[in-house]
Amino acid sequence: MFITRQPKNLLASWKNITPGTDVLAGVTIAALAIPQAMAYSQLVGVPVNVGLFTAVTSMLMYALLTSSRRVIVGPDATMAIMAGAAIAPLVNGNIVVASFFSAILALFVGGLQLVGSGFGLHYLATFLSRPILLGYLAGVSLVLIFDQIPKMLGLSAGGENVWKNIVAIVTNLSAIHIPTVILSCILLVVGVLMIRYLKSVPIAIVLLIGSTIASAALGFANMGIATVGPIPSGWPQITVPANFDWSTLYLLVWPAAAIALISYADSVAIARSVASKNREEVSSQTELKSIGVANLAVVPVGGMPISASVSRTLVNDTIGASSQWSQIFGAIIIAAAIWLLSPFLQYIPKAALAIIIILSAYKIFDLDELDAIWRGWHTEALLAIATLLGVAILGILPGIGLAIVLAIINLVRTHAFPHDATLGVTKDGLTFRDTSRPPKTYDTPGLIIYRFDAPLFFGNSDYFHDRVIHFINHSPHKVRWLLIDAEAISSIDSTGAKMLKSLIFELEDLGIIVATARVKGPIRDTLRRTGLGARLENRPRFASIGKAYGAYCERYDIDPVKDVIEAELLSPKKHHHKS
Repeated sequence: MFITRQPKNLLASWKNITPGTDVLAGVTIAALAIPQAMAYSQLVGVPVNVGLFTAVTSMLMYALLTSSRRVIVGPDATMAIMAGAAIAPLVNGNIVVASFFSAILALFVGGLQLVGSGFGLHYLATFLSRPILLGYLAGVSLVLIFDQIPKMLGLSAGGENVWKNIVAIVTNLSAIHIPTVILSCILLVVGVLMIRYLKSVPIAIVLLIGSTIASAALGFANMGIATVGPIPSGWPQITVPANFDWSTLYLLVWPAAAIALISYADSVAIARSVASKNREEVSSQTELKSIGVANLAVVPVGGMPISASVSRTLVNDTIGASSQWSQIFGAIIIAAAIWLLSPFLQYIPKAALAIIIILSAYKIFDLDELDAIWRGWHTEALLAIATLLGVAILGILPGIGLAIVLAIINLVRTHAFPHDATLGVTKDGLTFRDTSRPPKTYDTPGLIIYRFDAPLFFGNSDYFHDRVIHFINHSPHKVRWLLIDAEAISSIDSTGAKMLKSLIFELEDLGIIVATARVKGPIRDTLRRTGLGARLENRPRFASIGKAYGAYCERYDIDPVKDVIEAELLSPKKHHHKS
């Protein structure tokens, strides 16, 4: 496949600019980003103009540095809910204080990402497996939805997880505001109908403009329906809280590390996906640096941590933007809207922003992928479900921690008890297959061919030993040779080597010769340096299973086809069990 390389920076990409398309993409990006930035500001608990300025500054800085032509960054639902959960215990609902702590959090996130880029730690995102990300995103979507339900009911109460939101709703039923409920239901029905019948129409913009006009005309604020309120058009001010204790900032370090990792993992995944589609190339290390600098850029405006936006990136790509100039244009349009439309934006109902978030959050669920994982990998599907429940019930950060612990346990489990097999020869005497799977294979009298499908290390060395003894004890013939097919053994540690040495002597005391085939060069070198290789020198070693099989048949005067099949027919029926 032909890969086109990305220009080194924004200025070098001027040759790729298509003014009409990039400007149109910029307008569309701004139309999506404005309501989303305002809505996500409420998730963090900061003024809505902070969310808008966060979008502007992060988009401008990222566009200058990124290796991707099409990725759009800014306030994101996932980042907002994580940031809100991180700073909530420190702000007590004070939006001025929230801006200060949000800026500190973004400073930590961007700083960690830049340090990670400098030390070449961009590969760390690969430790977040797809099932973890799938379950995490689904859990976050549930948290987002349940966090918005109180706003739809006119309640100010809420919590950082699904359970606390349910409790908050149930204990405040008497405070439900009926006009807010009616407005929320109307907006939700309109949004669902648009999703079904008007998929090409930007739902967020329609709901935002329609509800704002209705609010200004009918006086929603006088009815008790909560609105955004006056929005400063100037640069957001960051105020250090009175009697602030700087030692409390350590409480943001772990959340910042988790946000930094998730922010980068989401961003690089989106960048790679779009680049692959367009036969382009992105640099993971450059992306980590770019997203880090973009997070630092929002600090002066009291902004929230940011990452790549799936919805805005896909729209940008669909329209056909060919360079980061579309993001530059989008940022300029958002900045213009802040200064020109501030008097109008104050009428936006908070319930409308809640509906916009809910309609965005439900799209995060990917039941089709979960079903596909379940069909192929039950344990990974269970890991995704556990992550979902952990995030939804325990909260964002504890849920991620639980998921990572479960992933490590699952990794150790799969390597401690890996797949293995005994191999038999097919009727043509040329092919060797797993005896437990079709087509039919035949055992060679006195020969056990054992394949171990994992690295051999301290966690599975006892399992390797026990499985070999199991197959020898259950062989219908007296065993002469144990042939170890080492093709799938990619590495061996000292514990595995010691076990192998002991196994050789144990079997040879029983008159069984241990032979090996297809041992990888690095493993041979390791064994030779540790002294075990010398003990293997005088034992049969082969470059292939076929050569080992031929040598065994020649040594014991066995016809590679006839004698094997006859012995199979005469031997008692065998059962291969997987312990």
